[in-house]
Amino acid sequence: MRAVTTRHDPDPDYSMTISRAAHFVLACSTSLVAAAGQSSSITWHDRPLADSLAEAATAKRPVLVYFWMDGSQHCADLWAQTLSTKEAEKDLAAFVCHSAKATTKSGRALVQRFHVRTLPSLVVVQPDGTLDDAVLGFVPPAAFSTEMQRVVAGTQTVSTLRAAVAASPTDLNKRFAYAQKLGFVGDQEGAKAQLQAIRDQDPQGATTAGAEVLLFDVRQKISDAAPDKANLTTWDLQPMYSRLKVTKQPTVLFKGHSWLAQIEGQRGDRKKQRAAWRAAWPHAPAALASEWGAEIMFNYWNQREDSLTTKDRHVARAIAKHLIADADAKDSQASAEQRAFLLRGAACGLALGGKLLQARKVIKRAIELQPDDGELVALSDQLK
Repeated sequence: MRAVTTRHDPDPDYSMTISRAAHFVLACSTSLVAAAGQSSSITWHDRPLADSLAEAATAKRPVLVYFWMDGSQHCADLWAQTLSTKEAEKDLAAFVCHSAKATTKSGRALVQRFHVRTLPSLVVVQPDGTLDDAVLGFVPPAAFSTEMQRVVAGTQTVSTLRAAVAASPTDLNKRFAYAQKLGFVGDQEGAKAQLQAIRDQDPQGATTAGAEVLLFDVRQKISDAAPDKANLTTWDLQPMYSRLKVTKQPTVLFKGHSWLAQIEGQRGDRKKQRAAWRAAWPHAPAALASEWGAEIMFNYWNQREDSLTTKDRHVARAIAKHLIADADAKDSQASAEQRAFLLRGAACGLALGGKLLQARKVIKRAIELQPDDGELVALSDQLK
């Protein structure tokens, strides 16, 4: 039961993505019928990309390239639930739409050209052929519309961020945002060049951007020095612990401790994992705090048979208090599912913090919002 469509670990390293996940998700065989055909009045062109770029130049619109393959349920879902719907028509009208089946000769060439590593992918290309943005994986109609409107407005696109860096070359935060975007769309070499420029201008990590790059470097060195990169028990994490003792950047503290929590958990040391979560919580960005906090409480709840420390119980109560306040604040503007998600996390935190009666009241509120949610009912039973 998630209130958002994005799926991720409690690790919130949403910024330093130099390489994207290299996987093509194969599921049951489902053919995308007429993927290059009609979506209401929208034509998805199956032709040389040069023809679509020429049309885009004349129409003064970008090209939206849809990368897909047979046998991918995610591709089938994106087509059936989003791209082929009437709801998407208005947003798609702002683009010249181009279909690229990734398993064809021409499709494979475009996969290489635009650094595609995940299917499905939607890639925004300017009429001159330059990559400007990307939307990865399945996105429901509402999220798709938000993304397309962002791209059309030129918000956080590659070209906009590039222009911002050109206008203010010493603004390292703008350069870091540009590096993030290049990494996200798959331009690894471009991202590395921007990161190196940040290192050159701020070798000590005095700025937030410089500190973020140093954090990335520490992670990379830990991985590179491991005798067996695939075996996390061989990783020496001390350099990260040492780095976090001297940095004062809240974003870096949050990301660094969250990364340690992920690694320690995968290594099987749940006590150290919880300690890292505790260290990360005070620095959680406002935009992530509630969802991340709820996820952490779910993880804590799954570890409730462990000997939780006084510090564990204290942070559980603190996170629960935050989640309840956020759920109350969202009362008139968020969905019942979102509020129930937060209340479920709060109930876990209260129970773990020794506030069982309050936890029962909170989970009751959540069930009133989502009476058919089996996870809520199961948690209510566990709290009895």
